[in-house]
Amino acid sequence: MRFIVLPLALLGCAPHSDGDMPLRRLTPTEYNNTVRDLFGFTGDDWYDDAHPFDEELFVAPWPFAFAPDLPIGGFEGMADGQGVSPVQIEQYERAAGHFASYTARSPRFWTCERPRQLDPEARRDCARTSVLRFAQRAWRRPLTDAEQERLATAFDGWDAEHGTDAAVQLATQALFQTPGFLYLPEASVDPDAPVAGYEMASRLSYFLWDSMPDTELFEAAERKHLRTRAQVRRNGERLLEDPRAREMVAHFHRQWLDLDGLQTTRIDLETFAPRYAPALAEAHPLEAMELWSGALNGLRAALLEEVDLFTTATVFDGEGTFEALLTSPRGWVGVVNEGRPLAVSTAAMYGASTPVDGPEERIELFDGNYDYDIRLRPVEHPADQRAGVLTLGAVLATRAHPKDPATLHRGVFAMKRLLCQDLGPPPEGAALTAPPEGLPADATNRERLEALTGQPACTGCHRTINPLGFAFESFDSLGGWRTQDGTQPVDTTGELQVPGEAPVAFASATELARHLAASDRVKDCYATQWARYAMGDADIALDDPRFAEARDTFRESGDIRGLLLDLVSSDAFRLRGGVR
Repeated sequence: MRFIVLPLALLGCAPHSDGDMPLRRLTPTEYNNTVRDLFGFTGDDWYDDAHPFDEELFVAPWPFAFAPDLPIGGFEGMADGQGVSPVQIEQYERAAGHFASYTARSPRFWTCERPRQLDPEARRDCARTSVLRFAQRAWRRPLTDAEQERLATAFDGWDAEHGTDAAVQLATQALFQTPGFLYLPEASVDPDAPVAGYEMASRLSYFLWDSMPDTELFEAAERKHLRTRAQVRRNGERLLEDPRAREMVAHFHRQWLDLDGLQTTRIDLETFAPRYAPALAEAHPLEAMELWSGALNGLRAALLEEVDLFTTATVFDGEGTFEALLTSPRGWVGVVNEGRPLAVSTAAMYGASTPVDGPEERIELFDGNYDYDIRLRPVEHPADQRAGVLTLGAVLATRAHPKDPATLHRGVFAMKRLLCQDLGPPPEGAALTAPPEGLPADATNRERLEALTGQPACTGCHRTINPLGFAFESFDSLGGWRTQDGTQPVDTTGELQVPGEAPVAFASATELARHLAASDRVKDCYATQWARYAMGDADIALDDPRFAEARDTFRESGDIRGLLLDLVSSDAFRLRGGVR
């Protein structure tokens, strides 16, 4: 049977006046997580004979591969980056049909047990009530009487024409294409009034879980227990204890650290394979290129997983502080395809790391060509070499040229993401400026960049950018530790210039990390990034008075979980007028 596409105006379109709240659409991450929680599926539950992994197209049943949101300030979910294109509309249609086919075996869809064993009339009644309950959960609020009547009437019509099973799928497919599911609308009332219970439940869950509210949060909304600051904070504390909060924290930090570019970073075979994949030296050149490409894919996956493990362990299992996030030498060593042709390990990158007690993490991946068995083991890195997220391999390798580290990209990243300093466009023609003549053949990467950016038109910006990038000269293009650049020792010295703070000299990346962790400006920037993520508003300024209390508390405590709770209990998050 071919599923029909229903007009979005048919269901879930009760008029909303959104006032000052930006109308946000579910991000690809939120959409997939919401569908997961609606159906109650985990892991392999998505796979069956009707929904296998498509090895030809490299498509899994879940998550659905949507076109990404346009990132604003590095984050998806910002209202200004959420225009809807014809391609996305087509994807929503296909996703709705795909996920609607799961209703028959969802453990959370049916309101009755063993529906297939019921007589036709009882099964039809169960299906109708199941669809109505599903609509309430999908729209994340109670249905009005008119909505219930429209949906029940539509279901009865489909049931009469196509049968009960098809009616269930058609109703579900329709619900997945309604604004009530795809958007997070909020009615506009008194700006000094708390956000209504069900809307607050969604604000909380889509911030702290990247997904829909659970039963307990819906019940709190129904009982009007999401009105006061204490009530919202208490529910926020519960949400942070759930594994979904760990997923959200990992997702936030991947975006804050701007790691999307890792997958497209080119790393030179001849320069780096001898260190990271020495077995390739015996392969034919064409075979070596293919194997190196595959090895890099496995290595990238291990490095990304390390970021997730580090950030979630820091926030939830360790000290939970911003200082630890920027200075902890804790990490993981990834071993990919041990004993196989594509074997590669980040041990060559991290050097003399010491194993520590902790569970081994294992991931199995398929990239369309190769299978990867990735094992990550907890370690303690040398404290004079590694300090927090800035020295993780993924963060460094994302900003790299094929043979040399992308020093300027590393410096610009630190300015934007840690200091919240926006750089204007470079002077006209700056990218076309040729390096000066007369540099020796064995000049270091730093010496070449100093010569290139030392011209008068460049120094205004580069006096701040360059030192931040030069601090990481002791890391190669893949983030591996090095003490030499060619035949010369690396020079990682510099001076940190933070607006409003006295300049501070540093001798290495680890020293720089400690200075950054102690900076009020850097703490304020990190807190502001979280505020933007929570509100879906990339325009929140570093000194926005609505978040002054949360910023001041975070300056003193550095407690990341405390910061999240301060944000959700702030007037900006709780009150309608608190949002621009």
